[in-house]
Amino acid sequence: MPASLIKTYCNNNWMAEAASFRPATSASLGSRPIPRVYVDDCDAMVEKLRVAGVSIVAEPADQPWGERVARVHDPDGIEVILGSRSTAG
Repeated sequence: MPASLIKTYCNNNWMAEAASFRPATSASLGSRPIPRVYVDDCDAMVEKLRVAGVSIVAEPADQPWGERVARVHDPDGIEVILGSRSTAG
């Protein structure tokens, strides 16, 4: 998947960053952090990722705080949250 498809609030090249990211183990933290990536259109990104063979953990859904959120697994099996501003109104 091209990194240009995904934008974060601080970095457009999240794939390179995520490739070197290894969360702490549950033994050291109690739980591991879940990377969160903001995209322009959560639904469209999930469809592109699905076609690319990415495991979809949770389909896009509107959240009470005004975001549309989905969960996927990266190639290493790490859960990643995708979010965008909700279009529901």
